[in-house]
Amino acid sequence: MSQISIQYPSALEPPDILQRMQALGQYLQAHGVKIVWNGYQAAFQGKYLFVSVSGRMAVGRGGVSIIADDPGFLWREKAKSWLASRVAEYLDPRVPLMALRRG
Repeated sequence: MSQISIQYPSALEPPDILQRMQALGQYLQAHGVKIVWNGYQAAFQGKYLFVSVSGRMAVGRGGVSIIADDPGFLWREKAKSWLASRVAEYLDPRVPLMALRRG
């Protein structure tokens, strides 16, 4: 299966990025996507709405890197757009960590 690779830059420090991505993970788990963290890396798999998702996420200096299975032509751009908006929302330093949705 082909994959998509997405990079999300952030000026936040890696521990702060990690906390925010873990909050996003809690949100995704509440909506059917299982996410397992191992340090600054995570594996995810599940179904969100009608789309099966699986892949890996890595948090590091400078942002977040995501490699996911390509959901196919019909869903590719919608999936990338949705994911980009969620990650941007959770990495926004103007939004306090405690204000981020968890479920």
